[in-house]
Amino acid sequence: MIRAERVYVVELRPTPARYEKSAEFERILPAHLDWVARRQHDGVLLATGPFVDEETGQNTGHGLFLFRLPTAAEVAAVVAEDPQVIGGFKEPEIRPWLMRTIL
Repeated sequence: MIRAERVYVVELRPTPARYEKSAEFERILPAHLDWVARRQHDGVLLATGPFVDEETGQNTGHGLFLFRLPTAAEVAAVVAEDPQVIGGFKEPEIRPWLMRTIL
């Protein structure tokens, strides 16, 4: 038996501002992490984390969210509240994804 659920993958890509205003980016990092924790506590953010370089293990500046919400519009509204998005440091790309569980 296969159970399928539509969720949303959000890839966060760094903008030029991420590197041009690195001090400001670092300053808002605690607010971003607090925002992430609240979304996880709300039960809508299933997973989150940065992409890393295969060889070095270093953060590439790109990130990923996995949301459980009914529509892409709702995901967009929530992601728009992320301090990194508000600050113009990250640009989100939202895609529906069919998450399957083999039972």
